[in-house]
Amino acid sequence: VTADVPSDFTGDLVNTATVTAPAGVTDSNTANNTDTETDTQDSQADLAIDKASTPDVYVPGQGVTWTIVVTNDGPSDVTGALVNDAFNASLTNVSWTAVATGSASVVNASGTGDLVDESVSIDAGAGNYVTYTVTADVPSDFTGDLVNTATVTAPAGVTDSNTANNTDTETDTQDSQAD
Repeated sequence: VTADVPSDFTGDLVNTATVTAPAGVTDSNTANNTDTETDTQDSQADLAIDKASTPDVYVPGQGVTWTIVVTNDGPSDVTGALVNDAFNASLTNVSWTAVATGSASVVNASGTGDLVDESVSIDAGAGNYVTYTVTADVPSDFTGDLVNTATVTAPAGVTDSNTANNTDTETDTQDSQAD
């Protein structure tokens, strides 16, 4: 017997097979006529995060915008993934919004300060993703590279088959402009 398990199935998969003797036949040992197989759940996903900034070269005293896209290449659906992005403490007016596409969902659609979203759900497959848009102001006296890293972490009970794509670091160099 072969069957496909839906990507959103949760819990143990329990199946029982039974054999019964036909009429006129006496079964001398019915204790072995039933067998139950229980398979525990081992959800597996491939969560990925991609981050880009606008502009690629920041200007002190102006704003910067990051776009962060979180996907799940499956094969299992994920409920309760953690998306995290801690921003440079020098930045001001840091705010973010989240837009879920397809059968993805978030509980928190917006926030201020560091991005910590512990409620991301993304079904497996193309067309299901969450896009975060983060805006921040760069102080006029800020110098050096502006380095920022976003991560996605699978929830307990889900094995991520490729954690190499769970982190993305964006490094923006400085473009000082004066008038």
